[in-house]
Amino acid sequence: MRTYLDDHAARAAAGIGPGVQASITVRHHGATVRVASSDGRAAACDQVEARTEDGPCIIAMSGLDPVVVPDVGQEWRWPTWSRTVLDSGFASVAAVPAPVERTVAVAVNLYAEPGVSWDPPRLEAGRGAAEAVAVDVRARLRAAVLAEPPMDDTDSEPAIVDRAVGVIMQGNGCDAPTARALLTMVAFRDERPLVDVAAFLLATVSHSR
Repeated sequence: MRTYLDDHAARAAAGIGPGVQASITVRHHGATVRVASSDGRAAACDQVEARTEDGPCIIAMSGLDPVVVPDVGQEWRWPTWSRTVLDSGFASVAAVPAPVERTVAVAVNLYAEPGVSWDPPRLEAGRGAAEAVAVDVRARLRAAVLAEPPMDDTDSEPAIVDRAVGVIMQGNGCDAPTARALLTMVAFRDERPLVDVAAFLLATVSHSR
């Protein structure tokens, strides 16, 4: 199901220009979830980063500074991710982060085909795209806190957790135990109930519990 974040990814890719695809990740208490992509190739690249917790967008969101990889073929730090990027037809990457709140950041990860260079205008467009995502995520999280929707069976605690597990499975391309372990890790680090962390993720992705 398409979400507002998929629209952000499509706009980010179009805003940079031909030969570029975009993917969006969210990082909360050290856990990374891919939440949207402009095409399947960019999604596959970001899924590798999210599953391995290893790649430029992880560093970008941790330090809140852009990370540019001008030639993935010469990149040795993240071999699994690099192979996926090259196999997907991309040659260079820019990971551009933006903060959402104290323990939450987003990144717009821009995957470029051969012939695209990361000049200042393209990087500035990436920064604008990341900031737009952060503003929208922040607003939706605040709206979710204020909203009091009618309760139904989908609002039970197990149902909320199961839906969040499904979001992580789809976003990161992982199995259910791995997705549940990721939620559990965030809940432990954030010292919050598992259902609250699940609801937070659902609000981030779909603006619904």
